Amino acid sequence: MKPIIRVIMIMVLLVLPLCYADVGPSPTAPKVVVHLVKDGQPVSTVTEITYHCMGTNETYQENAIDPYPVNFSCNNGVCTNDQQWYYKFNTCFSFPEGHFSYEIDGKTVRTGDVAFAASYDKYDITIDAGTGTILAQSGSSGSGGCLPAAILPALLGAALFLSRK
Repeated sequence: MKPIIRVIMIMVLLVLPLCYADVGPSPTAPKVVVHLVKDGQPVSTVTEITYHCMGTNETYQENAIDPYPVNFSCNNGVCTNDQQWYYKFNTCFSFPEGHFSYEIDGKTVRTGDVAFAASYDKYDITIDAGTGTILAQSGSSGSGGCLPAAILPALLGAALFLSRK
């Protein structure tokens, strides 16, 4: 095997752990948009809703970070999380399940349970503000990018191919 190929393979193997290391900032928080409607019309009287994650109760680990409520600001029936979401080590960051609560007409309304998929960048949820019923829920995602470790087999294959010459 040529010395340069050995050097490349050693460098790849030394860099590989960094591909799996949890360094740097969190992934981008998803944008969650909640539409509050009553009789088909946007509800403008609600100024804030709260998302309550339930994930830790079912998957509690000794070192897990406890879930906390995330407040959404509302304007004319459209509520957003303004990129506020859970810390990357919180069990609620990926695949969270929970419910929303808000006050309308002097009473607190709790929605049914909502589940998010971690692969989505944006969620749109429509809630009947009077009953708390989830009327619609959808998600969309942008480009996923390239997983650094996914190119490793190609690099090793190229190194083996070059070493045969």
